[in-house]
Parts: sequence; C-alpha cells; structure tokens
Amino acid sequence: MGKVLKAAGVTAGAIALTAGVHFYAANSAETRIRDSVMASTALRGVFTEIADVSVNPITGKVVVSGLKLKTSAGTARIGKVTHRGAPLGGLISPALAAESSFTMDDVEITTGTTTISAEELVVEAASVDEDGLQELFDADAIRDVIDGLKSLSFKSIRSPEITVEQTIGKEIATTTYRDVAFEGMKNGKLTRVAALAYEQSMKAEAGPMTVKAGITEALGLDLVVIARFWGDRPNPGDTLAPAYDSSRMENMSFSIPGKVEATIGRVESGAVRLKPMATPFSSLAALAGKKPGEKQTPQEAKLAIDFLRDIYSSISDDGFEVRDIRISGKGTGAQAESRIARASGSFGGGKVPSGFKLEGLAVDAPSPGGATTVKLGSLSTEGFSYSTMLAAMSKAIDAGDVDMKKIDPRTLIPQLGTITIRGVEIDTPDPKAPAGAPPERYNIKLGGFTAGATKQINGIPTELAFALDNLALKLPENTPDDTIKQLKALGYSTLDVSAKIAAKWNEPTKELNLSEVSVGGVKMGTAKLSGSIGNIGREVFEGDIAMAQVALFGATAKSLSLKIENTGLAEGLLAMQARTQGRTADEIRAEMGTLAAMGIPAILGPSDDAKSIANAIAKFLAKPQTLTIDVTAKNAGGIGIPDIATVGNPQSALALVNVKASAN
Repeated sequence: MGKVLKAAGVTAGAIALTAGVHFYAANSAETRIRDSVMASTALRGVFTEIADVSVNPITGKVVVSGLKLKTSAGTARIGKVTHRGAPLGGLISPALAAESSFTMDDVEITTGTTTISAEELVVEAASVDEDGLQELFDADAIRDVIDGLKSLSFKSIRSPEITVEQTIGKEIATTTYRDVAFEGMKNGKLTRVAALAYEQSMKAEAGPMTVKAGITEALGLDLVVIARFWGDRPNPGDTLAPAYDSSRMENMSFSIPGKVEATIGRVESGAVRLKPMATPFSSLAALAGKKPGEKQTPQEAKLAIDFLRDIYSSISDDGFEVRDIRISGKGTGAQAESRIARASGSFGGGKVPSGFKLEGLAVDAPSPGGATTVKLGSLSTEGFSYSTMLAAMSKAIDAGDVDMKKIDPRTLIPQLGTITIRGVEIDTPDPKAPAGAPPERYNIKLGGFTAGATKQINGIPTELAFALDNLALKLPENTPDDTIKQLKALGYSTLDVSAKIAAKWNEPTKELNLSEVSVGGVKMGTAKLSGSIGNIGREVFEGDIAMAQVALFGATAKSLSLKIENTGLAEGLLAMQARTQGRTADEIRAEMGTLAAMGIPAILGPSDDAKSIANAIAKFLAKPQTLTIDVTAKNAGGIGIPDIATVGNPQSALALVNVKASAN
C-alpha cells in the first residue's frame, strides 16, 4: 500500500507547484519564475523532470508542463499543471502550506501492474507542507505514509473520468469512474468520495466480464485509519476508529455475455471501524506468493492464524444491506432465474449484532419435465465465531504441536450460534417418472427450522434448541416408494410433521433439563418426552477429557415424562389393520386393550405402579386420546449408573421409581 501511496503523491506534488500567489504579484518576469521553479529544492526532491514553466505577467496564469517522476515504486507523469489565479509564492518556499487552486491535465500513475490515469483533475484550495510531501514520495515505512497523508488538505478534487487498469496474471481489468469527486480532505480524512457511475471490464481466459454501477459514495473516509489497519503496528491505548461513516452503491449490474446476467438495486453500509492488528495485512504478503499445494511453515501458519484471530477484535461495523438482487442464466436451453429481495448482516461490535440474513429468495428453473420453483422466506445466522478455535490453534503451535495431535479437541470447536429458516416451498417434477408419462410433481413446504447450540463451556454447548415446524409434503399419486405407499394406505394425501428438542444445563442445581423432545404430525398426533439428569457439575465441561468422563459417569437419572396425544394416526392404523385382517376396528381396539391390561402386569409385576401403567395404556388403546406417564426416582439424588447396572429385570427397575399414569 505504501508504494501505491508514493505514486499517488503526484497529486501532492502538483499541489506544491501552485501553493500561494502573492510573492509573484509584483515579480512578473517569466525568466525569474522559471528559474526559481526549476531550482526549487522541494520540487526537485519529488520530480525527476520538469520540462517547462510559463507565466502570463498580466493575468498571473502559470503553467508548469512535462512533470515526470520515477522511483522504485513506479512512475508518474503530469502533462501540465495550470495555476488558476492565486499567488505562486509558496511554490519554492520551504513550507508549501499556502492554499492554492489549479488544474492538472494528462495525469498517469503506474505502480507495479496498476496504472491510474485522468485527462483532467480540478483541485480547489489545496495545500501541503514540504516534509509531508517528501514523506509520501520517499516513504520506507507505513508511518511515513501516514504522516504524509496528514499533511495534505484540499477543498475538493474533481475529474470527469478516472481510469484504473490492473493486470492480474493473464487477466486485465479496466475500471472507469465518471464524474468523480473527492471532498473535504483534512488530516487524512475525506468528507466525501463519490462517482456518479463506474464501469469495469475484464479480459480473462474464461471470457469477458463487465460490471457497471450508478452512484457510488462513501462519507467520512479516513485514509489514516485504513493505512494503519493495513500496515501499522498497534500503539498502547489504540481503539476502534471509523474507517468510513457510511457508503452506498446503486443500480449495479454484472455480465458474462452468454452465461450470466445479474443486477443489484442498492448496496448500503453503516459505519465500519478499524484498529491496527498485531499481525497487519501487509505482513501476509509473503503467504500470498505460495504456490498451490506448497506447505506452510509453522511460523507462516501461526502468522495466518493470529491474523484471523485478531480480526475479531479489530473490526466492527453497523451492518450492511443489499436489495433487489436478480440473477439469470444465459445461453442455450432453458435457464434459471433467481431473485433475492434483501440480504443484510454485520461483522458485529456495532449497532447491529453479528450475523447474516437472506430474505425473499425465489428461483425458477425450467426443465423438460416442468419448471422447478424454490421460495425461501428468510434464512439467518447469528452468534457464530471462530475466534476461540483460532486462539487454541495458535497456542498449540507455540507449544510445538504443529499437527494439532496433542490438542484437546474440544478447544477446536468454534463458537456456535443459531440458524433459522422460515417459509420454504419447493415445487418440482418427479425425476424418476417413467419415460413418456406425465411426471408427478413433488410439493414440499417448511414453515420454519431452528438449530441453536449456545452458552458453550470449553467448546461444549450447555443450551440446545432444535425445531422443525410444519414440514409438509404432498404425497404423489403413483410412486414406487414403500414409505409413501404406507402413508397413503393410512389415508394421508399430505404429510405435515413437526419436531422439537430443547435442553439446558442448570449450574446451581447441577441438572441437565431436557424440557422437550417431541415429534408430531397434522391429523396424526404428538409424542412428547421430557426429563432431567442430575449430578452434572462444571467439571463435566471444564475438566480434562479423562476427568470429564469420570464426572459424567456419576450422572443420575432423576425424572422422565411421556405424553402422547392422538389426533388421527391411531384411527388410521386401526382401520388399516382391520382391512388387512378382515375385522372391524372396534374388535381390534378391544383386543389390544385386553392384551395391555393383562400383559403389562405380567412383565412389570403385580405392584400398584405396574397396574397404573397397564390401566392407563388399556384405556388409551380403547379410546385413543391422551396418555401421560410420569416417572421419578425414589432417591432424591436420582438413579446412578451403578444402580442401573445391578437391575436384573423390569420388576427390579420399577422398584427404583415412582410412577403416575393416566389416560383420557
């Protein structure tokens, strides 16, 4: 970055050429002006060639032409600089701080494989001091670049068009910015940077590519903050500082002719804040030159890991939003069309929590068997981070464990969060339809899906949440699938199921509470299980693996509850059995109730609890509505693994618990 800024300092050199005017108001001799400019120590310290200087003694117009610069960073050329009506005294003075306005024509800066060019740059009220100018051009360290940026100031720089050409391998990218404005530069910070339009074209082996956009704007752009983040080391007391206050881009399009066309209505971003990292971006330049498959040294691996870890504390933002995304395939045959109403998210640390959200996705994919359509109401993630995993990897490398063979695998678990999906609908033809026959269509809907693993201790989540809401499938009329055939035999033309898991560790009571494990279906019923496991202390999570296993071995079963609600599945099963056996559903129901009333006590023994279970199940089978069975350990501390190991039969197991069973 320092090299780019060296070359970009040509603008500052041009500022120096026109800083101040009053010194020459009374000295209009062109020869004297020319000799003074050509002999200027400040200018000669920057430019390697100045072809000519001319002055109009009546109007005070001064033109300096043929400026050239060549350094190890690259080359720069300015066709001419025209001073527009302010005194020129600061031009050769030791301090080039007087404000001046001027126009630069035919500007070209080349550094590495990048060339920046502009036919015209109009500069208003600009100034720079000589030391800052020299630091920009002769910078050997990022601090020189930063000090040079702080020395620049101007009211505005405007250009009808600026072109940037970059060569990346065998690819050439040309970007043209139109109606460009840089406004309010002071102490390295710009009030506003904007282009009313830009277009980028790329020549690549895979074919040409074009990107276009309407207005592109950033407010409060701080080049010093960005430069420090790029290559400076942190100082004590460094805090996050705004790199820019906001940005926007409108009416963007992307095109690979004959393959893909895409448009974006608007991209907006809130403030982004940065601070220098212990491992800055510039330190990773050596890793970028690695050949594919070339193994990193332990030092290089640690450098990359520390860099990634440091990012989490060195960047914060107030979120971004992308609206009205449209993507379409082009070429031969039917092509997919995709639309996204809104994408938003944040790295975190600012006004918006970290995470990502996609809303209003729709995909249409034509095919010979009929179109496939996909709709998604929303998909979001929150709370995920790899910082803890990266910290563990860095620590292992420091200890000499480069291959991570000795590391506790729990420390490599990243910080987990929550994934949420809402409003999915897929409609597609059966890919296995017989040839020549109209294909069946599959229609799948999902009301919602949530999966969360949070509040981790040593990588292990202590709170789990899983929910599947209304996964619905319209069953095809003709299918070879045996499961679908069975469901249709039960009388279902659609399948609509839901499921849920919720568990949480309670540290004060040392209990793992399973608040719900359930599965159910529309016009079927619901089965719900809950319970608690005791003697789960913090050592289960925090101890080493051996101690954690010992602690887990001491866990106890304290309670278990089962609740079954029938809303139609039982009747379907009875009807199907009745058809199969040539009997009535009432006959089968009565038989099953009798078997339960007699068979369960024979297995569990003649205890009151066994009779309670048998009576409740028999009543439920006779008239299936709701069945509830609650089991609690007689020992307040729960039933331990050693107790379970000594149980020889169901009757002995039943003696360890209290049971309540009911049906209605």
